[in-house]
Amino acid sequence: MNYFEDTVLSGKWDEAERYLSGFMKFDDNRYSTKIYFQIRKQNFLEDIDNNCRAKALDILMKDLKVITEGNEELFKEMHHMCMGSIQQGS
Repeated sequence: MNYFEDTVLSGKWDEAERYLSGFMKFDDNRYSTKIYFQIRKQNFLEDIDNNCRAKALDILMKDLKVITEGNEELFKEMHHMCMGSIQQGS
């Protein structure tokens, strides 16, 4: 557990997902889906904060869109955050 905690606290999101995939799949149950979503969402938000807009949009369209299919409002909100960040940077 210390390894996973250290990985998350240091913001190594891809490594955290790889570690988790050894124990559970994204769609095993609603809790595993929620954990993967939170990791991907945090990665997305950090990229927006760091002005890595292209990377944030890529995460949104590839990783988060699949998870938010049942929640269109959440996807729209995250898309708006990304687009707002892009417009502010122009």
